[in-house]
Amino acid sequence: MAIWGIRWLFVPLFATIALAASDTNGLNSMGFTSLYTRSGPAATLSETHERLLAKDKHENLPEQVHLAVGGEGEMTVSWVTPDPVKETSTKVSFWLKDEKSDLSDDDIVFKNGKKKDVQVAIGSNATYSCGAFYILCPAGYKSGVVHHAVLKGLRPDTTYSYRIGDEKSSKVKYSFKTAPVPGPNVHFTYSIVADLGQTANSLTTIEHMEASSGGLVMHIGDLSYADGYQPRWDTYGRLIEPLASRVPWMTNSGNHEVEPEMGPASEDRQFLAYNTRYHMPPLTDPAHPPKDLISEGPNNNFYSFTHGSVCWIMLGSYVDFTATSTQYAWLKAELAKIDRSETPWVFVGAHAPWYNTNSAHSMEYEGDGMRLSMEHLVYVAGVDLLFFGHVHSYERTFPVNEMKRDDCGPTYIVIGDGGNREGIAGPFLEPQPHWSAFREGSYGHGTVEVFNSTHAVWKWRRNQDGVAKVADELWLDKTRRSKSCGADASKNPRSRLSLATSNESPISRSVY
Repeated sequence: MAIWGIRWLFVPLFATIALAASDTNGLNSMGFTSLYTRSGPAATLSETHERLLAKDKHENLPEQVHLAVGGEGEMTVSWVTPDPVKETSTKVSFWLKDEKSDLSDDDIVFKNGKKKDVQVAIGSNATYSCGAFYILCPAGYKSGVVHHAVLKGLRPDTTYSYRIGDEKSSKVKYSFKTAPVPGPNVHFTYSIVADLGQTANSLTTIEHMEASSGGLVMHIGDLSYADGYQPRWDTYGRLIEPLASRVPWMTNSGNHEVEPEMGPASEDRQFLAYNTRYHMPPLTDPAHPPKDLISEGPNNNFYSFTHGSVCWIMLGSYVDFTATSTQYAWLKAELAKIDRSETPWVFVGAHAPWYNTNSAHSMEYEGDGMRLSMEHLVYVAGVDLLFFGHVHSYERTFPVNEMKRDDCGPTYIVIGDGGNREGIAGPFLEPQPHWSAFREGSYGHGTVEVFNSTHAVWKWRRNQDGVAKVADELWLDKTRRSKSCGADASKNPRSRLSLATSNESPISRSVY
């Protein structure tokens, strides 16, 4: 049961008074800390849990199926076949979905006998093993065969069915919907999660995500929490498959993906499992990811893609981000080329938070150092929202820049509360800084729903008594943009800050 402190009970009345007393840009409004009582940490689910069990290894069936968007008209299908030695097909057959169709080996045969073309993508595959001296990895471990196939020539905003391998290897059919046609007024909902892991809390978060309307998942680092014990990458892949096989699951790396001791003390062994198992848009050859993640890029750690009305940019907290780095130069060029009249929204994800009032991971170089290096780039470019993980709690800022409230600054959101085994982070530091709008130590996930070129809404959904309870809501309204934020709204669109409240309690609601 939720227990709410006095500070929560008076939030609607206090916020209304603050609104009346504030100046026109709302800088006098104040943030608050939720006193919601949440459950404690949970152990990692047993490898024999029904969601984590392998399929029949003797049949070597495809498992751990997940999707990732690629270039225009592309979707990457990734999967694992458990036997690292047995030869298996890298073929993926795909076709326009029709519920009245039956599948033969090479084509779709409708029940009226008419045939329909089936397209085929042939992928690549790879395996990896642990270093001889890596004590956390089971002796002699070798991964299953990890496959990636890029489906091309897809129609936008269209549902496809697909099957992995041939009829002998798998009779399972999956489906996905392709990305909408890019443009300034595309209605779409994205799910955001970080620090997920494999606990009962993780499973609750995934079930809430499965029930939500998100058509694409952005996972902001710390995926499996394998931490070198490689079988946990396999159980994690099985855990997310029901959702990740039908909705693109876009990732970037957190500290738990680095796994620095996977082999000899050389950088090309860092991110080994992550880079082998995941294929984000820039990796044209997923079987051979860049060896030097500092000098080569973009890669699985930092990349971008345009989806609907949004340019998504993922940054790597654990590769070089200084002003002389490849990542810095890439980000600067990437932001400069965005046409905001066609792509009005820009969202950024990185694992280590730039703004954090939790005692956990406070003042860490990966977060604070990246902020000092890159904050001016995202500010000048007019980035709308930035998402982070790492800290196992939830926090949202007011628009901020250089540690000061700034109506022309972006909003920063920490959502490292997916449910991992390490539990909720805390306590929060006091007093709460003036730029921190709302914070709570609970498990959950969020969604950002883009309506058109001017309006979007962010909702954080707390895991509460088995229900995804909306506990924080932020409306973004570009029509309220302040003229002081730039002369050309199409190139540097900003939102003017105001505060709106609701009598419905307990929930934090704001409009920027």
